[in-house]
Amino acid sequence: MHFYEHLPRLFPHTDARSWFEGNDAAIQATAARNSTLQGAYLILAARALGLDCGPMSGFDNAAVDAAFFPEAHRLQLTGLLTRKVGRNPVKAMGLTFPNPVGLAAGLDKNGDHIDALAALGFGFIEIGTITPRPQDGNPKPRLFRVPEHQGIINRMGFNNKGVDALLDNVRNSRFQGILGINIGKNASTPIENAKDDYLACLDKVYECASYVTVNISSPNTKNLRQLQQSDELGDLLCALKNRQSRLADQHGRYVPLAVKIAPDLDAEQTREIAQLLTVHKLDAVIATNTTLSRSE
Repeated sequence: MHFYEHLPRLFPHTDARSWFEGNDAAIQATAARNSTLQGAYLILAARALGLDCGPMSGFDNAAVDAAFFPEAHRLQLTGLLTRKVGRNPVKAMGLTFPNPVGLAAGLDKNGDHIDALAALGFGFIEIGTITPRPQDGNPKPRLFRVPEHQGIINRMGFNNKGVDALLDNVRNSRFQGILGINIGKNASTPIENAKDDYLACLDKVYECASYVTVNISSPNTKNLRQLQQSDELGDLLCALKNRQSRLADQHGRYVPLAVKIAPDLDAEQTREIAQLLTVHKLDAVIATNTTLSRSE
């Protein structure tokens, strides 16, 4: 079956066939550089997921993103996204990861593309950051490319559909691997009440997560990094560990907790955080979140 015949099923909400046919010459050129026409479609799939695809530089990035990202997970149905990766197991947090290369939180905030991303061969997938209630995040534009440094500046602000929407996606996915769920607080929640948001999210995601990441280090939510200070962090960690213990008894399994820290901490701050994580017996540290530094 020709790829075009899959398009109505793969992309029911877009005029994808017209886009492919309108760019047939570019697709054929990409195929020539990548050995097969299937290779060209695989690159298109990668672009749809926002991945680096080298020879695709001739394509209109905005057009590809607009046409394919919302439906990218459907490409898995054709096998075009499937990637066989050899096992290289790594043990951490009491979990065995099939390989050490995973997908960090931030790309798939709502768990919309879990199965497609899993087919790329990641050793784990982390979705989120998720908050108790849906929120729009910071005003656009909020994501900027810096091509000369192969970098991106983001000011997203935890834009997400809320924890309940994420859990619907998780329950509808077929993924059986290691799934991390990254939790945060709503922008409208006062910092002194942040603990309530984290506990609310932990309660809901616990049964579906392989591990849970506590995001206290995004620079794009006002005052969030204040939670890295000793008093606030100690109080939050104590509450989370107590709730984790209760949930482990309730669900009959222990789900590890990781804390995601900022890269802009000085040596003394890092030592204080490490001490608190040790005292409260957190399972892991994720280093690091987005930097505020613009140094070379």
